[in-house]
Amino acid sequence: MIDYGSVVYGSARPSYLKRLDYVHHQALRLCLGLFRTSPIPSLYAEAFEPSLSSRRDKLSLSYYFRILSNDKHPLRGALLNGNNNRHFNARPSCIPHFGLCMRNILPDTFHVVKVHTTDFCGHPPWMENSISYINPFGNFTKSDSNNSVLISLFNQHRKLYQSYQPVFTDGSKSLNHVGCAFFTNGHIISVINYTLLLLSFLQKLRLFILHSNTLMSTKLENPFYTLIL
Repeated sequence: MIDYGSVVYGSARPSYLKRLDYVHHQALRLCLGLFRTSPIPSLYAEAFEPSLSSRRDKLSLSYYFRILSNDKHPLRGALLNGNNNRHFNARPSCIPHFGLCMRNILPDTFHVVKVHTTDFCGHPPWMENSISYINPFGNFTKSDSNNSVLISLFNQHRKLYQSYQPVFTDGSKSLNHVGCAFFTNGHIISVINYTLLLLSFLQKLRLFILHSNTLMSTKLENPFYTLIL
């Protein structure tokens, strides 16, 4: 967690950032059991850990391109505005803005790359999708209907849409996990979602709602959003 918020404090002066490097190196030495005289590059190689500067650059670039890929992001215009670049280049003592810092990190070939824009939350995940579908079994219940009637409806449906590729699905649930399976054209795909994986998915969904479109989330009346928070 030493790089938490590095996108914000990554533009600090090198003398301040070196203090974090000292803590990082001490932690690596304690974890690996190495001597104080061990060279820094060997610490990174033994621990399979990047340096904090590389980690900051990676996280900052990821955030930079995530902003550029969203047309509605409030910071996108500021990143693309290069009117103040000459001012910051002429005064090295001034801390440049985030967009200029990222352009200085990127190679020259990346400056002409067109970033594909995506509407991350054009349809919020908590809103029901309006999907048109045909359900010939809508007026029948499995417990109160004769199997021959259901089979007859199914065969009639398959005959009417015989040019379509059928996909058969099923699901199951137990105390510790839930599962689902798909069968189509001789291929079987099965998935088991354990409780821990489900909790992990909910945590990622929570972060998605918080970070991808916070403004939309707060404007819409969403009980699911309130429940997760």
